[in-house]
Amino acid sequence: MAYPLSEAHAAMLPQRTLRTTDAGVYARPDAALAGQIRYDPYFQDSIPAVADIQCPALFLLATENLPGLPGRVGALMPALRAGIRRDLLPLTADRPHLRVLELPASHNMVAERPEEIARAVRSHDPRPTARRA
Repeated sequence: MAYPLSEAHAAMLPQRTLRTTDAGVYARPDAALAGQIRYDPYFQDSIPAVADIQCPALFLLATENLPGLPGRVGALMPALRAGIRRDLLPLTADRPHLRVLELPASHNMVAERPEEIARAVRSHDPRPTARRA
């Protein structure tokens, strides 16, 4: 997110996640958009939306902080992860099509653990008695 995106990469992202400056297009909202998203009721509590998911879904939970988080943010992240576990894990108990996998990585897990993520996605099969080839 510290570098401008290529035109092709920017085209793959929702417009609301992009910030355009004289230096290029970035995958990071400005302060006004971040505040708008932060206080939008749609983004306040995603657990009800997750509970309504009917298709197979795999949630990957990072267990590490991003390096260099400022001030108290780093200290708050374990509490955020604990809240996610508290609220999300019970949903999977009676919904075999939903799965939560914790990875020893940060929010940048796609760059840090691409093989593990690919393996998790390929192996995610919500059918209780599914056979894998």
